[in-house]
Amino acid sequence: SLLLLAYGANTNAIREDLIVEDIPEEQLAKQTRVASKSKRAMCDDPRDPDYVCPVRCIPVRETALHVALRKKHPSLVALLACVGADTSLPREQGDTATSIEDLCGGDSSLINAVSATWPLPPDNPWFSKDELLLIAGAAATASTKDGYASELE
Repeated sequence: SLLLLAYGANTNAIREDLIVEDIPEEQLAKQTRVASKSKRAMCDDPRDPDYVCPVRCIPVRETALHVALRKKHPSLVALLACVGADTSLPREQGDTATSIEDLCGGDSSLINAVSATWPLPPDNPWFSKDELLLIAGAAATASTKDGYASELE
């Protein structure tokens, strides 16, 4: 993570993907009855005009911060917050938008990590003093316009 940030990775880059979700059997049976007015058995041949696909693809839009929150990784959340990750962007899955607060799920370590600001105190719960020095370099790099480290003061 630090190496990517040191080389100017965009902390707010949006990952757009499709996730595959199984359709519950009850819903699939209902769709099959609608597609086929007759009382035939459910068709499993995609070439058949009455075929109903048992899975659906759902579009997802998320940032690294969203992934770190979903995976319950407070140190990565704090790192991303310190280098400027946008905490106002919701995670989108299909028609549902989930806020950063909802992704925290009431977990106080994640809530504290989202609100972390630079410089972190030496007694922070996420990083050692050596790691703080590395983060300082990454934060300085992330804040430069061209993405390359400027002289640290």
